[in-house]
Amino acid sequence: MSMENTIKVSLCPTTKDDELYLRYPVQTSRQPVHLTLDVEEGTLSAAAWGEIGPSQSMRSFHGRDVEWDIPPLRVAALTQLMESIRDDCQLICDHTDIIWDGSNYVGQADDVAREAAERVEDACERHGSWDVADVYEPWSPSDWFQTSPLDDIEEFTLECTDEELAELAQEEVDAADAVLDADEVTAYFIKVRDEAREEFVEDLDEEDITELRAEALAAGDESQVALCDQALAGDILGQLACAQAIAEAQVRVGEVYVGTWRDGVQDDGGDAY
Repeated sequence: MSMENTIKVSLCPTTKDDELYLRYPVQTSRQPVHLTLDVEEGTLSAAAWGEIGPSQSMRSFHGRDVEWDIPPLRVAALTQLMESIRDDCQLICDHTDIIWDGSNYVGQADDVAREAAERVEDACERHGSWDVADVYEPWSPSDWFQTSPLDDIEEFTLECTDEELAELAQEEVDAADAVLDADEVTAYFIKVRDEAREEFVEDLDEEDITELRAEALAAGDESQVALCDQALAGDILGQLACAQAIAEAQVRVGEVYVGTWRDGVQDDGGDAY
């Protein structure tokens, strides 16, 4: 038995940018996303596949739906894609008969429908060329910040507090086209700062600080004495200041070139972190 299909294709775009992104807590990658044409109803919709495992519905298996894989597109990008393939979807509906094969109603597409489906597939396979702003795909901070924030963010210094880094992280999240988590970016910034601090003071020892303190005391430099006391007590900002003072003294006698720790510059030739 054949049922003639005279349905007009209607588009059913998403309403929220994150609607197509689904990743369960136990997963390291997201669920597949299908763009689905219901050949019987003429509806074109998109949804994340909710089941873990093979991602083909029985309706698709029987040819009553046609499915294509797409990334988790944001609303505007998905709507634009749907509009661009509307005519080919209409051809698929017009040239697919729903017949009874003795067990199930199945879709039987002719050459016109199959060629139209291939064109839709080509349009959907732009996965590698979708712009970051088109896709709702959370990024890890280390992937998004391909170079150190010490190089790229003027306000990011080794003396920044956790609270200041949290504010910088939120600013970066708000300005990014990509999907970033503010808490994850904050944690990443803190990690970068702490590692850079440790590297800057790695050659500093108690003897160096004690000697610097004695020199500062003899010179009447109470501020430097206080910083040395902080450093001897284990305070990282005091240690950074002492390491900088020692490096600057070495510069004056021509022993080594160094930049300022506030800019995240190492004392092994001035290369930035």
